[in-house]
Amino acid sequence: MCMNSFSSHFKPLMAFRAVRFTHTAPAICYNGWFRTMIDTYKPGNRLTLVLSETNENLVVRIVKAFTPFTNSVALLVDAQTDGHETNLPSRFFLKLTDRRIYNTWSFDSEKDYQTNIQSRVNKSGPSFELDDSEEDYLPWMDLFYRWKRWDASYHREHEAYRRLPEAQASGLIPRFFGTAKIEMMHRAFHPSLSHINGLLIEYIHGRSMASLRPGINVTIAEAEVISQRILELGRHLRRYGVCNNDVHVGNIILRAENDFPVLIDWGNASFHAADLPLQERWNYEGLRRDFNSDIRSMLRRGVYYEGPNNDAVYPTIPAGGIWHRYRTPESDQEQIQAAQELGFNMVNKLIQELSSKEELDMFYDEDPGVDVKHGLQWKVKKGIKTRGFDDPCPEV
Repeated sequence: MCMNSFSSHFKPLMAFRAVRFTHTAPAICYNGWFRTMIDTYKPGNRLTLVLSETNENLVVRIVKAFTPFTNSVALLVDAQTDGHETNLPSRFFLKLTDRRIYNTWSFDSEKDYQTNIQSRVNKSGPSFELDDSEEDYLPWMDLFYRWKRWDASYHREHEAYRRLPEAQASGLIPRFFGTAKIEMMHRAFHPSLSHINGLLIEYIHGRSMASLRPGINVTIAEAEVISQRILELGRHLRRYGVCNNDVHVGNIILRAENDFPVLIDWGNASFHAADLPLQERWNYEGLRRDFNSDIRSMLRRGVYYEGPNNDAVYPTIPAGGIWHRYRTPESDQEQIQAAQELGFNMVNKLIQELSSKEELDMFYDEDPGVDVKHGLQWKVKKGIKTRGFDDPCPEV
């Protein structure tokens, strides 16, 4: 029996298949949105996924919810196959684009959202867009834009995994098992109402790099070995031409069996250089930043996340301090070349600021007679191995 009002919001979730769009939407017969996140994603609960590849249902049981949820719902789940064969592992990571994660979501805001979305669909079709001509910016519009961003992130991550099969096979990133959806409303003709998209990803058993502190719960020597592996991870991933755009210690998992790093979370990925020849990919600024400068900065600073305005709501989370303590210094020639753009004063200051006193004593000789505005004050000691600012492009 159809629900023509919102009086039955709290009925249990059910699963129905979506039907083809017509501009005049009939009464909604099933609505699964009116449950809280806590009720929906409680460990032990079961969810019904519709697998995209086969259009078959798969029931999963929630083992763990990785809260607090930020831009998506992150779950560890077990597949309940009931003896049926499946290409999925028995346990995997499920990432869902559930718009209820928005901190202003409520039953009342959901009712308002559904009413307005259905009205726009009836008027303009399911591909409607909002524009600047809207007279009033209403709360439901904010949720709509949030959903669009999260949906775009879902599609970017899907595309990243599609483009990175070699990186998956090499263990540099998690293996990708496909997509699925949770059907939420019967006869809803907009994707933000009809279903929740999901990514099925390998669960990496290990430690988040953000949870480790060199010299405290990981030795300095171990931290240096891990740092070298992460630098190598960056060199390998750079070859494929897909920018992650979110490289930080919170997105690196160290495998439990060998501490080898895995870069997760590709929801901000970009693909501008993905189809270029190797040399052009390697020299693309976004890839150089992602897999060279950002990684090196992360290994030196160890900061996990800085929120908006660094306020009490989103404070900086210190994560590990200095991992890579003894960097191979850049050559004097590289520093002189950089000074042509930055000036010698800035280059001298950067060498001093980015190096600990121990590193300065170990790797550099100071020339006190140099005018710091017109010459190199810190020069690499003879016999010390040096590197360029950037890694050379590997041969094909």
